Amino acid sequence: MAERPDYINERGEFGHWEGDLVTGPRNGQNGAYLTLLERKTRFYYMISISSKSSKKVYMQINKLHKFYGNSFKDIFKSITFDNGNEFSRWKDMEIKPNTKEQRTKIYLGRPYHSCDRASNENCNALVRYFIKKGTDINTIDKKASIDINNKINQKKRKILGYLPAEKLFLDELTKINVTENTIFYKN
Repeated sequence: MAERPDYINERGEFGHWEGDLVTGPRNGQNGAYLTLLERKTRFYYMISISSKSSKKVYMQINKLHKFYGNSFKDIFKSITFDNGNEFSRWKDMEIKPNTKEQRTKIYLGRPYHSCDRASNENCNALVRYFIKKGTDINTIDKKASIDINNKINQKKRKILGYLPAEKLFLDELTKINVTENTIFYKN
């Protein structure tokens, strides 16, 4: 992944994300979570999608964009995904659907190098603590998904100076004037 700039790798700037899918049985045919982790704050989104498809992932990025509006480009400066088929519409994800302006930059990790998205993989493992592998994601209700997501974001972490990712994320959103009522996207 020589393409991703060093300043993103160093985690000093807010707005750079790692993304992946956590799938249910049959490789995502029974639902999945689109997971996104902001690299600086370690804030984590766990967004339920009905199937592991590039169309569903693309639609969720569009919903996130609609939710955050003009702030999207400041909150999602870049996203690093793996090379899975579910991210094959990465070029479409980079641009606004109606205006064709660039809204984010997508990087694709090296094949078989989950270390390119190690923090996201770590949080995906935390999801598996609550939702065992093989569970049909479509059977998990929205409230349970939100509760799991909140537990992950409210966990104090040594790497963050024993602060929760949620607090650091809120601090960063305040710096870019995102109002409190539009902070948390819940699909």
